[in-house]
This record gives sequence, structure tokens and C-alpha cells, in this order.
Amino acid sequence: FCWSKGYFPSRLSSASIDRIMCAWVCLWTLFLAAYSEARPVRHQEPLRDLGSVSASSSWPLGVSGIESSGGEKCLRGHRCSSDDALLQLHARPSFQSSNADRLLAAITPVSLSLSIGTVKAESVVPVFSETESFMSFLIRWDEDLWQKSANLSLSCRSPDGLHKSRMEFWGGETDAAYKIFMAWRCAWPIADKGKNCHKIILQEEHDEQAVGSPQSVEVCHSADLYNRANYSLAACVRPVWDDPEHIEHAGILKLPQWLEYSAMHGIEQFLIYTSTASDPRILQAVEPYVQAGLATKVHMELPGKDDDQRVQDLMINDCLYRMKHHARWLMPSIDVDEYLRFNMDSSSDGVFPQAMNSAVERQGHVALLSASGAKHDEARVVTDVVHSLSFGRFNFRYPEDSLRLQLSSTWRESKVAPLCPKYVVRPSRAHALFVHWPTSTAPGTTSLALPSDHLVAYHYRTADATSTTTSDDRLASQEDELSALLHRRHGSSWHDFIRALEPQHPRAAPSAPSFVARPAAESLTPRWLEEPA
Repeated sequence: FCWSKGYFPSRLSSASIDRIMCAWVCLWTLFLAAYSEARPVRHQEPLRDLGSVSASSSWPLGVSGIESSGGEKCLRGHRCSSDDALLQLHARPSFQSSNADRLLAAITPVSLSLSIGTVKAESVVPVFSETESFMSFLIRWDEDLWQKSANLSLSCRSPDGLHKSRMEFWGGETDAAYKIFMAWRCAWPIADKGKNCHKIILQEEHDEQAVGSPQSVEVCHSADLYNRANYSLAACVRPVWDDPEHIEHAGILKLPQWLEYSAMHGIEQFLIYTSTASDPRILQAVEPYVQAGLATKVHMELPGKDDDQRVQDLMINDCLYRMKHHARWLMPSIDVDEYLRFNMDSSSDGVFPQAMNSAVERQGHVALLSASGAKHDEARVVTDVVHSLSFGRFNFRYPEDSLRLQLSSTWRESKVAPLCPKYVVRPSRAHALFVHWPTSTAPGTTSLALPSDHLVAYHYRTADATSTTTSDDRLASQEDELSALLHRRHGSSWHDFIRALEPQHPRAAPSAPSFVARPAAESLTPRWLEEPA
């Protein structure tokens, strides 16, 4: 219109009101067009509410990935922005206060285009507490990447520009063996703890000057579920496996009885992890615990099978940060065929959280005081530096009847298995975990190894009758009580429940299972695992 009137080109100094108005409108339109072109394109597919997903339905997609400034990953053919990158959501979960499904988060890997190369964060976890609040980017361990991060200046800021913090790097500062994850963390305002979604602007810098294009990551979780979490002891539960030929190996059957045994002994919350390959019957098995508020779900959008070791590696580290400052103790990698047994001579040891605190005081009193030279009345202060409790495992034979509870077996090997230990950890004092020990912990803290007469795991994992000749009924004596609790929880006897859950499984003779493991690590024999004299 302005052009047709002959107002352009013209000198504004001699322009009429019409010309000035047209010039203003055209300039404003050009600005809006340029701004619209620069903005990243959001995926417009209608969002689905995860609360409506049933046990038999497939899980909806969570966060789908991040667009790089170079446009390596774009959705539905949209051209990526050259000056910004935004995490796209295929289907954002609906985290409402009435989240009866108890879905805490749906996670997926995120790719970051940095000057040191493309870095993939397997998960981004918001952490809020009165002690510290930050965003944690969980990245698989890579020695070369760790060395490069020493020269990486990366900042996080809020979209409104009111908050900015420098990225910190944890995970490679120790000499621990078998590192599997590192954590990149940047401080975040605790005032945002009530929000379900958080947008993080990442910017590389050199001498306080921005370098390259900013990248924007959006991470979501259920703030209501997260902020209500405050537990003495929580457990991370990996996606379980199935075995159509040998029912005694099926994790889908081990899961409910392990959950009930653990709840019976004081575990207050289970973080149930599922992935794209998970059997939907898992949801059926855990539903009573979800309805009782004992379980919360986290879904992982990952390729591969649930028995992939990489899935467990991510699970234990993601779980660590979701429970950081929200659980005093955490069982990050105890499998559903491993049952903890404390010293039953003390009445408090039947309740796991109290037993752990008691074990630290009893064993740590001697070990840590002798090392530190502290006085007797300083014992409680000294033992507060423990970041984890390590313990060994007794290998147990499978029950002769594969449909009986695991702990009904009374036959085990005579000595603690010459394998790497398992452990419970203080989430507030760890930064990165391996299946068998923490690999990055708070400075000045230590692990405490407990002998088997104080804490041990009963591992129901073998069919070998020749090696399992030692009788031990300390957990078998709880079979009737556990059966009654399962009956009450699921509304049917254990036999009826598992037949309904696994009707297609044939009864087969026990045989040795195939394990996805790290042979080199599993073959280590720590000195402390030797039985005490």
C-alpha cells in the first residue's frame, strides 16, 4: 500500500503524516517478520495426557531431542534456527496436582552442539532443596570429553535474564574405577521449584563474551510429586526382564515380591523406571504400590532392550538426582532378586533405615575414629562423613518350586560371593554412580564396608545344588508373612496372581540364567569381602 502510494523512496523530513505512519508500519512489519524467522519452530502436534495411558497401551513420547544451531535435527522438515536451539516436545506430560498416575518425569537424550563437539546428555534433572538447587545434565563418561570440559566455559541463564550461573563438572575428579557417567551442573533459583517445566539457555563464553549461538533446553517434571518427596529410604527399580522358557528367571515375577519385602522393611518410596521396550505388564504389577503412594514412575525414551546395561547405568544416575536431598538413603542398583538382610539380633535392624543409621554408628565408630583420631564423644560427627555402605552377597539356590517366593529357598553358598559389592548411598553426598560403587562423591566423605554379619544381600541366582549346601532360613522364616501381605496388596493369592500375570509361561526345570554384566568388574574380589574370623 505504501509503495503504491509512492511514499517510498521518500525523505522522511518532508513526509506527511501518512508517509510517516506508513514508514512506521512497514518498519514494524519488517521487524516482526525478522523476529518470527529467528524464532525456533515448535512442534504443533496436540499434546496427550500421560495420565490416560493404561497398562496395555504404549507409552507416549516424552522429550524428543534438541535442535542444534546447525539444523542437524529438525522436526517435520522445519528449518532450524541459526541463532537459537530449542528442545522440542512430541508429547509433553500433563503434570497436574491430581497426577494419580504418579508419573514424575518422561526423559530422553538431548544433543548439545558445542565448540568441543556434539555432547549428548542422556537426561536433564531439576534439583531443588534448601541446601542447593541446580540443573543436572547427565552425560555418559568419556575420558576425552572430560579433559576437554576443563577448557569449556559454559553458562546457564533463565529466559528473563535475571539468573545466570557457570556450569560445573563432576564425575572425573576422582580415581574411581569404572566411571560410567559425569554430571554437568549449573545453579538454578529455588524460587522455580513450583514450576513443572524449566527453560535453560546455554551459552559458551570466552573472557566473559558470548561465543557461538545460544541453545535452549526445556526440561519438565511433576513439581507436585517432586516437592512432596521426603523419605528416609528410597529405591530405584530398573526395567525388569522376561524369560518365556524359565519362569524362575522372569523379572516380571520377581518384582512384586521384592517390592513387598522391601516395603515390609521400611523402604518408603520406589522409583519405577520403564523404557520404550518395557513389558506393559510391569504397570499391572506395580499399580497397587502406585495407588498406595509407595511408587512413582519415570519413563525413559531410549532405544534398545530393557536388559541393556546402558539402561541401568542411566537409571541409577537419573534416580540419584531425582532423590538428591529428598531421600536420606537410596538403594540405586539393588536388583529384584537381591534381598537385604541386616543383623537380626537387634530389633531395630528389621527396619532398613534405622538399621543403616545404626550400622554407620556401630561400624563407623571404630573404623572412622581410628583413622581420624577423634574422641569418643565426636563419633556421631565423624560418622556423618559416610557417603555409602558397601556389602557383599550370598548366592542362593532357586526354590525347588519356581512358583514359590524367592526367599523360601534355604540353601546358599557357604561364603560371600567373590563379586563386586552392592551398596546403599547418601544421595546428598554423591555426584555419579557405578552399579557397584559411587564414582564421584563429596570431598571429605568415604564409603563404609560392612561385614556380612551386619549387612548382606541374599541373591537368588543359581540352580547349582553342589555349591549351595549351607542351610540358612533367616529370610525363609518370613515367607508366610510376605505371602499374606502380597495377598492383601493384590487381592489374590501369590499363585493366582502370577498365573494371571504370566499365563503363557511353561513350567521348566531351573537352569543357569544369562546375565548382562561387566565380567572384568564382577570378577574383582575386594579384600573386605572375606569372612571375619
